[in-house]
Formats: sequence, structure tokens, C-alpha cells
Amino acid sequence: MAGLKEPERRSTGGSASSGLTWDPASNHGFARPELALVEALDWFGPAFSRWLTTLNSADSPTTFARLRVLRVLARVGPRRPTLVANELGVSQATLTGLVDGLVEDGLLRRRHDPADRRAVLLELTATGSRAAQDPTVFAAGAHLFDEMDAEEVLALLATVKTLSGRLRHPAVAISTSEERQS
Repeated sequence: MAGLKEPERRSTGGSASSGLTWDPASNHGFARPELALVEALDWFGPAFSRWLTTLNSADSPTTFARLRVLRVLARVGPRRPTLVANELGVSQATLTGLVDGLVEDGLLRRRHDPADRRAVLLELTATGSRAAQDPTVFAAGAHLFDEMDAEEVLALLATVKTLSGRLRHPAVAISTSEERQS
């Protein structure tokens, strides 16, 4: 692709990392820190998601994965399953499994789209709306940041919001990246 360059890696003198662990003190052979950051975030995302799934407690009304479905619908209102799956970055099959459980638990309902009776919309029930606002799972996850002071947490939050905004507009992120490399 035009404008894209191969990542700049320094020789580490040792064998390549297996990719199974991330050493936050290392640049993992990258000459530029932003390239190491891409790799770190690529590792962090799935690791963080797996860690969150371990936080389900008896006090929580649902799992983190199911809570994500509820929170998307609380934010955007009734939507077709395909749009919800895209927003969450999961497959249609994964979403179907999550939705089946949410419907069975009375947190979500499927209804026909009045604009197209062939299509189905996912909609929160009143119980689902309350569960979407339940802080239990988030409170458990917040312990990851216990050793950070308030300024560090706010700075990280601002960075994540900025990056998330850029991901919602991929053309902007790509053009900006190409400009930086030229």
C-alpha cells in the first residue's frame, strides 16, 4: 500500500518473543515507541477482555460480555443485531449466543422492525435498562487501576477516548498515519 512502511525493528540479539506475554519494560525491538505501543495495545485488548471475564461475581446480574450488549443498546436504543455485533466487534454467532441468554433472563427482547417487518430489532427491557447501569462488573474491573493516581487515570481515559474516536473514523486515522510517515 502506498505510504505504508515496514515496521522498524531493532535486532534484539535473542530469539523472537512467543507473543504469549508482554514485558512492559521492553520496546520489543522497535526503534520507535509508537510501534511498540501498537504491539502493546494489540496484546492488551484481548488480555484485558479475558481478565474482565474472570471478574463475574455472584453479586453481578450478568457477565461482562453480556453487559457490553446491554450498554450498547442503552446508549443507541433498539438496533438490528448486525449493527450491535459490528459495534462490539464480535461475530453474528457470538452475539446470537449472548442475546439468547439475555432474552431468556428477561433483560432483552427481540421485536420486528416497524420499518421492515423482515428485520429484527434488539431492545432492552426495563430490567435490562437497570442492569446496563449496574456498576458491579465495572467496580471489580476498576481495581486494575488501584495503583495509579487520579491524574494518571484521567490521562489514560483521555487517551483511550481520543484513540476510540479515531477508530470510529478509520479514514482519518489512516491518512494521518500516512502523513506522519512521509
